[in-house]
Amino acid sequence: MEDENTADTMDFGLFSIGSFTDVYGPDLDEFGDDEFDSILANVTSSEITESALAEQITCAPTMPKEKEIIGVGNLNTDTRDAKEKTSGKSQGRFAAIDEADLDSIFLDGRPKSTLRTTHWGVKIFQQWLTHHEISSNFEALPKEQLASHLRHFYAELRTTEGKYYSKSSFVGIRSAIHRHLRSPPFERNINILQDIAFHSANNVFLGMLRKIKTLGLDNAQHHEPISQADLAKIRNSLSVDTPLQLQRKVWFDLTLGFGRRGNENQRDLTIHSFAVESDDVGMEF
Repeated sequence: MEDENTADTMDFGLFSIGSFTDVYGPDLDEFGDDEFDSILANVTSSEITESALAEQITCAPTMPKEKEIIGVGNLNTDTRDAKEKTSGKSQGRFAAIDEADLDSIFLDGRPKSTLRTTHWGVKIFQQWLTHHEISSNFEALPKEQLASHLRHFYAELRTTEGKYYSKSSFVGIRSAIHRHLRSPPFERNINILQDIAFHSANNVFLGMLRKIKTLGLDNAQHHEPISQADLAKIRNSLSVDTPLQLQRKVWFDLTLGFGRRGNENQRDLTIHSFAVESDDVGMEF
């Protein structure tokens, strides 16, 4: 991983019926595997629509509520109380959150692709420090010393083949180091992008960007588009005869038409993420 940001991909063989509930909403979560299978069995290929599936759900046997299960009580409440007692967290309206929880909330909110890019950029800087027999633990260095290291690092930065990075990768490495320093557990109150202490280092950085532009490496390198022949083969292989085939077709249409970047956030989509509208001539879209 050096030069390009490769879009995430999803092989059709990785799909499972389990992710079907992600598309049709949380209502299906109330049923077990047997009930869910019976719902799908009663919906034919021509009836796989939102209304048909909703009708099958309505006709499905009602599962007992948690409080109606004899001898168990409220499962969610009991489980939560047990966890709170064992962890020492307070009960009631406000939860007791420690520093580790706060750090986890912050990090979990970042896309996995950003975390990977951050790790990649920081690792390159650490390799440069080790190459110069400097401790790779740079997070606690004073501003001036860190700025001096970055000044030389920007000028000497090359790929493993000894070539210059593209503009996007070069910028991404500096941004990765910046995010790393500002994130838990370090949370340094410094800004390597703008602080005056890093002015000289950033001048070198800008000079390297001009050099990269001169070499013609400032243009993004995109993947080749799908040929019309291959696109026709893909479309001819898709159908809506089964729920799994329908899911594959929906996934492909979303990825191709809306640029959802593979499987990065598709599991968060629900039926409420989309709306059907009509244009001026009554055509639905």
